[in-house]
Amino acid sequence: MANSPESAFASFTSKVIVVPPLFTKCVYFAPMIFLAFLAGCVEPEPIAFMRKNIKNHNELSDVLHDVQDRESAETALDIVDLKGAQLVATLRESTNILLRNKYTRLPKRTTDKLLQELDAATQRLLAELERIDRLRGLPTRFWNNLYPKKFEIGIISLDTIRASGQYEIDEGIYTATCEARDLLALHGYDKVAMLRLSELPREYADEADVKIKEAADGAALCKFLEFDKNTIIVGPVEDFAAFARKLDIGAIVCQDDSRRYLEIQADRMKLGARASTAKAERELVQAELLKQQLEREKERQEREKRRQQELDERMAERRKPDPNDPDYFDKLADNLLGDDHFRRKEAIDALLKHSPSEVESSETRKKIARGFKEIALDDDRHFERGKAIRGMARWGGKFCVPFLLELLDERRSFAIKDDLFKVLGDLQDERAAAPVAARLADRSDRDKAKACLKRMGPVAEDAVIAVAPSPNADVCLAAIEILSEIGAQKSVVFLRSSISKTRNPVVKDAIKMAIKIILDRENKAEAQP
Repeated sequence: MANSPESAFASFTSKVIVVPPLFTKCVYFAPMIFLAFLAGCVEPEPIAFMRKNIKNHNELSDVLHDVQDRESAETALDIVDLKGAQLVATLRESTNILLRNKYTRLPKRTTDKLLQELDAATQRLLAELERIDRLRGLPTRFWNNLYPKKFEIGIISLDTIRASGQYEIDEGIYTATCEARDLLALHGYDKVAMLRLSELPREYADEADVKIKEAADGAALCKFLEFDKNTIIVGPVEDFAAFARKLDIGAIVCQDDSRRYLEIQADRMKLGARASTAKAERELVQAELLKQQLEREKERQEREKRRQQELDERMAERRKPDPNDPDYFDKLADNLLGDDHFRRKEAIDALLKHSPSEVESSETRKKIARGFKEIALDDDRHFERGKAIRGMARWGGKFCVPFLLELLDERRSFAIKDDLFKVLGDLQDERAAAPVAARLADRSDRDKAKACLKRMGPVAEDAVIAVAPSPNADVCLAAIEILSEIGAQKSVVFLRSSISKTRNPVVKDAIKMAIKIILDRENKAEAQP
């Protein structure tokens, strides 16, 4: 667990207050967790929001780049506050998006590009913060606008880790970060002091706390511990210079009054009074903390076990039905009628490869036909309707003709007309002949209707004869062409009677050719034994 995100975050949380490069790691941490758990999502929301996140990184870097001295810092006060707040807002929304999209994935190419852009934006912000950290004499209001954002981002980062569901959060770190944010919000940066203590063993920490409170007239403390270094926020502190003079716990290495920051090398000789008692108390506390840690680890393992079981159950549900399973077709029928898009698509493709004769149960066959019918009649399933029409014809047979004709009359049936005409032709049902023949008058449908009627064969002969006497020469020619392929003696009689009724020479020639084709076909049929 040494390399886990929460341990990495814990190692630099205490530095966030003073060392800007580590603050930038905190800025970097939340979006990276966000990207890691949304890697592969095809939805536009996470991708667009990460681009906004990167944009806010760059905008804050642009503002900080212009801060060179006290005067430029005064100028940048409000814009630093605004851009910092925008960055905090996007990081917080990243956590919300993570909660909404926990199990989705983005294409690797997309995440690689976003990671590169985010890395570049973060490195740039890191460089600007490192540079500003070396400046002295910047106004207190400048730090007042910048530091609260650091604590807010630290909290968001911990919330992001927690939202990911993969790692445990050190509640002590989380609580301390929240307390630091609240302390700054309560008193303002110009009423707190920042202390960094080095070479301070844990057993001397309580004595140091007492002396710091005495120097600050009983002010509240918020502590971050890291090995022998302690970062402490004290507030309220009205007179920072007087507080620094009264503080007698070691040598002051660095003092920045405008930043209200002290770096102190602790002196053990001045902090020895309570060391032994504090050590014993600390050992008890450590034992209790160890016990709590073991309990949390046990709970984490149980949660991980439950999560794995849930994942296994979901994966089992996602598996395609086994063709060797006796209930194979029943499961396909259930998936066909279900709400899961991917399972429904798999069921459609699978059932189009089978025929009703392979299914013994009539109830299952009816269920499959009903599923195809529901999809075919659903206007919202644009990309599935064509296959569903073919499936309805395969599994419903001629019983589905009324529904197919209903679809043919829809205004929005353009995308599925090819499939409709094809299956109506294959079904060769006389009920469809007249509606399809009527489509010969529609120029956009004429070719499809003509091919459909040819596939219907003799059952369409009467319907085609009925529409052939049309004032539209194109309709006449289409009907004559169809009759030349599917017609018999009835068509010959009709065509002979029509020659004298038309003055169009093209139509007359077509009629003569059609009569010849039909008679030749009839003669060949009679000649065969």
